[in-house]
Parts: sequence; structure tokens; C-alpha cells
Amino acid sequence: MLPKRPQHSPHPHTPPAFGVKIQYAKENIESDLTPDQVKYIQQVIGVFLYYGRAIDSTALAAIGSNISTGQWEDIKFRTNHFLDYMVTHLDAKIVYKKSDMHLWTHTDASYLTEPKARSRAGGYHYFSDTPKLPILVDSPAPMYNHPVINLKTKRS
Repeated sequence: MLPKRPQHSPHPHTPPAFGVKIQYAKENIESDLTPDQVKYIQQVIGVFLYYGRAIDSTALAAIGSNISTGQWEDIKFRTNHFLDYMVTHLDAKIVYKKSDMHLWTHTDASYLTEPKARSRAGGYHYFSDTPKLPILVDSPAPMYNHPVINLKTKRS
């Protein structure tokens, strides 16, 4: 059953005020949610969290909203907007297509570089369509594409 008002964005859009030099985001205020309202929002998040991670990552932007800094009317409006979006777009799919992309990883680690930290490690994983194999010491880095994941760890 489609909603009365189909939504094509997982969260409401705030249009920019053209001509205004400074625009601020809405200020967060203390939450007025009752325990039942918090439980309802947590149930909505729980239903769609795996779906957002596995199939439709656009849902994660709305799921990630913080319920601890908003008034019930605003949160209820955003939740209903999100639910209308999910009903409007029931047929989300992931399509994998063959391409010339290669997964590239740049990693680095250090030991005893900061006080009270034994080691640091990090990595940047991304796709590029320039394989340039074999990789030599003086080979230029491939052109960046969208990162897959960025990792940073600290072991104390």
C-alpha cells in the first residue's frame, strides 16, 4: 500500500535560504520523549537497520538521526517521512556489474609514536580503474575513487 504522499528522500529536505549570508542548522534542544516514544523509535530503527546496511544504504542517513536531542513532534514527523520513503521504494536492489575496477589499499602503522599508546594503524581502501601492475616503488598512485572504508586504530 503506497503512502498518501510518496517520499523520494529518506529524510526531509531543508531548502537553502538564498541571499542569506549565514545559515545555521536547527538548534538541538533537550528531548521531551517519553519512554514509550523512545521504544517506538528504537523499534523502527531496529526493523530497518539490517535492511539499510545490506540493501538500501540511503536509509542509513535517516536511521542515524539522534533521538536524544529533539522534540517528539519533529522526531515523529521525521519518522513518518522515513516510513513513507520506505513504502514508496519497496523494490530497492543491489546490482553488481563487471568493471575494470581494482581494490586498492594504503596502510601504515607505527609503534611508540605517542605517549601511553603502544601502536597506531590506519588504512584507506578504495577502487580505481588503473591497475598498473606490477606495483614498483616509483609507480604513481592510482587515481582515487570513492573510499570503501577508512580505518584507524589505537592500541593502548
